[in-house]
Amino acid sequence: MPPTEAVRLRGRVKDTRGPVAGARVLATTSVAGESLSALPCHEGIDLPLLECHNPHALFELVAQRAGEVPVLAQGTSASDGTFSLEVPRADHYTLWVESTEGVAIRHDVRAGEEELALELDPGARVSGVVRGEDEAPIPGALVTAIYTRHSRFFEALADGAGQFDLGTLPRGDYTLVVTRTGLSPTTFEFKAHAPRLRLEPVLTRPRDLSGVVLHEGRPVGDASVSVHCYRDALARSVRTDARGHFAFEGLPAQPHYTLEARHPGLMSSLEVDPQESADTLTVEMAPAVALRGVVRDPTGRPIPDAHVEAEVAPSDEEGNALGGSARTDEHGAYVLEDLVPAHYRVHAGAAGHLDSESQEVELTRGAREQDFTLAPATVLSGVLVDEDGQPVADESLQLTSPALAETLRTDSGQDGRFAFDVPRVGRYHLQVMGRTSQAQAPVEVTAPAELRLSVQRLPTLRGEVVDDTGLALSGVEVSLWPEAPGDAQRHLTYGHTNARGQFQLRAPAEGRYRLTAEFILGDITQTATTLVTVGPQGADTRLVLEKGHALSGVVVDSRGQPVEGAVVEVVSPLRAEVLRCGGPLGGKTGPDGRFSFQQVPDDAELKVSREGLVLACSGPPPGRRGVRLAPGTQDVRAVLVKKAVVRGKLIHADGSPVTVYTINGLARASPQGWFVQEFWCTGPLTLELSEIDSKPGAVPLKRTVSVEQEKDLDLGRLVLDGG
Repeated sequence: MPPTEAVRLRGRVKDTRGPVAGARVLATTSVAGESLSALPCHEGIDLPLLECHNPHALFELVAQRAGEVPVLAQGTSASDGTFSLEVPRADHYTLWVESTEGVAIRHDVRAGEEELALELDPGARVSGVVRGEDEAPIPGALVTAIYTRHSRFFEALADGAGQFDLGTLPRGDYTLVVTRTGLSPTTFEFKAHAPRLRLEPVLTRPRDLSGVVLHEGRPVGDASVSVHCYRDALARSVRTDARGHFAFEGLPAQPHYTLEARHPGLMSSLEVDPQESADTLTVEMAPAVALRGVVRDPTGRPIPDAHVEAEVAPSDEEGNALGGSARTDEHGAYVLEDLVPAHYRVHAGAAGHLDSESQEVELTRGAREQDFTLAPATVLSGVLVDEDGQPVADESLQLTSPALAETLRTDSGQDGRFAFDVPRVGRYHLQVMGRTSQAQAPVEVTAPAELRLSVQRLPTLRGEVVDDTGLALSGVEVSLWPEAPGDAQRHLTYGHTNARGQFQLRAPAEGRYRLTAEFILGDITQTATTLVTVGPQGADTRLVLEKGHALSGVVVDSRGQPVEGAVVEVVSPLRAEVLRCGGPLGGKTGPDGRFSFQQVPDDAELKVSREGLVLACSGPPPGRRGVRLAPGTQDVRAVLVKKAVVRGKLIHADGSPVTVYTINGLARASPQGWFVQEFWCTGPLTLELSEIDSKPGAVPLKRTVSVEQEKDLDLGRLVLDGG
């Protein structure tokens, strides 16, 4: 075999102060079919293994230390920072630099490249503690961080206190795998972006599951028993012995498993809670049932390749049973076998035909016949094209008509084609919804028809998001807004960056817009905003996230004592404006009441809460999100006070209660007329109360009262003027 041709990679390592000597430089390359970053999830799912939920396969490979990219060569930078590596020829390489001054990574290096400049950055120091289900530390656990884009392994061993330190890693996306003999392995994804990152993986004890399979009280030997675990991509199967016994060992900890037992003519399916199950399960099998029949058109002709689906009715007591599906043969016949006795809903459908209505079918024993007749559909089809006659894909269309029981919706394919199956010849209203092209008003069409619709594509805004060092970031939320702040309550459109930090957004039209990016990770929040001009061909842009600054502080009560367990969040101005559910992650204060964030943006809001307590204030009450921080604030003192209320009872002049009313514009109801209004600030509080559906001319009751933090105030009875 001829020797592999060698090539050289040359370059220089430097940091902000100049060349760096003594840095370790490594070259790796991904191997197709071997490296984890190049392996597929599993058949039928077009995702890399490290980006899909297939932990069972991942655990097996990592246990064998398989799938790591090979190190082809390594060396040390000279006094002037230069390096030279001799490597076997490959399509491309990844270079890694490790030094006490920092780390660096360079992807897609080509053979023979010269003058490669590798600039160090601080990287991310990743450490943590491995705990068990009881939160006790787990010593001796092996912690492996796998760089997702290019599967290099970084390992550490947990010490006697469960602590581990993976060192300084290149910033990017990782998959963590933690193992220890006798415990179930665990895995999760994390981003190494913050200067310091602390992880707390939890290892659980494996679950064992055993039992006996019976039929009419007698053991069933050689039955197939399978258990489906949602944390495993694969089901595990065993066969019963002559006494009907089966056993599974080492199952991952989870709330429940789906257990199935099969034997010719017999079937059983049940949900198992490992925490509540007896030491030995008893699985009683019942005769399997079958559903068969023929699917025809109204003339009696069989319809081949029709699909028939059966699902267990939600109200059925056997709701854990699985349904099934089948396709008809050339004679229009189908058969669904090995079903658990239960109440099913069954329907059929076929291309060019209207779906059948669901049929309620009770399957108790043996086989039952259920035929279907599918009426031919009237087809309304067509193609979407742009101004140049090119197909427009992924556009949403909807069809409405009094003849339809509900609105029909579909998307155009890659060839721009779309189709609707409608019940009869007639007029319908077709509307292009405007996902990738300009939205259009409904147009009247007559089915059947073959249409050609011309639409105007929405201009595309393309770009990437990087941090202050130029590192591309994945998972960053990017939003498009009107140019002037406050012009709209919500964004026009939004999306997220991909693994390479790239994004695409469809602008509603040409014009000027405000483009924002927001990156939230643990105790880091970074944002960026820029104005973009979108023309007929769209636009290209680059958003650089602002580094922000550190923030720390203490939470105390009204007596100045530290408040432990208060939830502290820093809400970026973008997040506050978007007003979506969820929000950023926050931490809790310790016994000393202190908290800290590594990076926060200017103009952020501080939100502090604990049950029964609210932020104190001396002026206007805090906003719905929290208290706006002055730009550059690095240290804060937050005071929590007990919630206090103003209460009272609303009555008419005759003493009867006012049962529905508004208080400061908010509708309320109380059978006895009681009202309660919370307050935060010491000082005057104005209440405006009025009866809903009061007579014309009724005057709202206004009352200004003086309130004091942490002290409730009872106003007694208040009489409303009914007009």
